[in-house]
Amino acid sequence: MFRTNLFICGLVILCSSSWVYCHEGGCGDRLAIPGGTMQEGYCSFKYTEVADARSLAQDSEGNILVIERGTGSLVLLYPPPSADQTLKVLANMLSYSVDGLASFCLLTRWFAPQDVQKVVLIQGLGLNHSILIDESERALASGGPYVFVSSEDTVYRYTYNPQEKRAESQHVVVKNIPRGGHSTRSLALDDQGRLYVATGSLGNVDPTPVRSNLKRISQEAIEAGDNDWDTLEMFASGLRNEVGLGFDSRGVLWGVENGADQLIRDDIGGDIHNDNPCEEINQFTSAGKFYGYPYCFSEGILDNGFGKGKMTQWAWPATFPEASFTDEDCRNEELVKRPA
Repeated sequence: MFRTNLFICGLVILCSSSWVYCHEGGCGDRLAIPGGTMQEGYCSFKYTEVADARSLAQDSEGNILVIERGTGSLVLLYPPPSADQTLKVLANMLSYSVDGLASFCLLTRWFAPQDVQKVVLIQGLGLNHSILIDESERALASGGPYVFVSSEDTVYRYTYNPQEKRAESQHVVVKNIPRGGHSTRSLALDDQGRLYVATGSLGNVDPTPVRSNLKRISQEAIEAGDNDWDTLEMFASGLRNEVGLGFDSRGVLWGVENGADQLIRDDIGGDIHNDNPCEEINQFTSAGKFYGYPYCFSEGILDNGFGKGKMTQWAWPATFPEASFTDEDCRNEELVKRPA
């Protein structure tokens, strides 16, 4: 099966110091995570350090792959966590930097740290966000396993050997992705071998949705390589910054979206930016849908008498050169696909 950056062996958190942290209810007299809580009986500890960790993935051998955004590299960490640890998952963990390093911690049940080795698999490409490992039968039949990674303007695929801990034979899948603004390129792969690539907005609120979308590449186009961004199929649009993508057990694609900032709308309370818009979870059940950005936003908390409930769609208070959306337009599901 293929494994995305959404799924790894063990529940992973990122900590800010070398202390071993534990939930006070289950780990004796050791320290709890400051300001945090954990399920009873689970402990955390510092696993190792990497330079500004971004995304994580685990291969069939138990190696943990990490994007080191601080160095623009893909690194492999081993030995893997012990077999008796709880196999739980945390989606698309982001880093917390301390003096240029992020403490990379593994949350386990009754598991002691061990010496962790680090192998640099790919460097020098400015990798900054996504990892996708494909160990499916389809991949094996075509020369895999593969690992997909992304920089600001390019998606690469490498032949990957988890036993020998090597990534080689660089293959450019997508090129000429627009640079600037939100620079991360989220990746997902479906069971037909099609690749999904997300790009975010250039600014806080762009004049058009042209930058903010999700595109799809066929398996045949992946194999051909050197696909120009502008020629790819538009799978979904109006997505401000889809920083995480993943398929559920039914094969449905989901995404998490960072909403815009600096929201002031005089007719519903003025400066409401602290609690609005809310961040979105989107479900992609079919191609060709528009998800609202930059014309619409999702209500978070409006407790000033104007609120109509979380995820209610509202028009963004701005004049746009190519379209004009009212609140009613934003709530019309023939025009705008609302969050899940």
